[in-house]
Amino acid sequence: SPVFSADSARLAYYVDVGNGWSVVVDDETGPVFDRIGRSPSNSHSILFDARSKQFAYIALDSGDFAVVLGHDEVDQGLASVHWLGFQPGTNNFAYVRRSKEGCAFVLDGNVQLEHPFVGAVAFSEDGSQVATVVSNEMVRPSVFTPMIDGSSLPQLEQVNGFVFGFDGNRVLCFGRKNNKCVVLCNDGRKWEFSGTMKM
Repeated sequence: SPVFSADSARLAYYVDVGNGWSVVVDDETGPVFDRIGRSPSNSHSILFDARSKQFAYIALDSGDFAVVLGHDEVDQGLASVHWLGFQPGTNNFAYVRRSKEGCAFVLDGNVQLEHPFVGAVAFSEDGSQVATVVSNEMVRPSVFTPMIDGSSLPQLEQVNGFVFGFDGNRVLCFGRKNNKCVVLCNDGRKWEFSGTMKM
């Protein structure tokens, strides 16, 4: 479906050009791919940054996935793309890729973290803090390690999400382990309780 930028001044969509699919932004048609993939970050295929300057999407070509920024392929030959987005504040482009060797979190063209499995990425509101989850199991991981600004928290069997504090320092991670709800804080505190938890 068509997607507007945040300021509603730009329109993006993809079209069937006969020999494949192309993304069209501001009436400019991009390269042809076998398929345009849906972004894991939201419900749309094309993602604009908060300033409406940049756009990105995932494409499938010859059985491999590619990450496209603007109309330029910045990464290709991938098994999948777990997440993509823009860092708040800086609007640097970020994504999580998976290849045969494992997963990597890439920010502004530089690999920040490599692991057999890397999950979705969360930024604080100002973009100064970043959180994700990793696992030593590449396929269907059963144990996850939350990571906040490169430091690891205790392992969990399930990670439900992160909440960033207003002080710019503390970050909470919500998950489950041993049939209990667990809340971890990056200052070392930990809470466990039975029942269900809503974020």
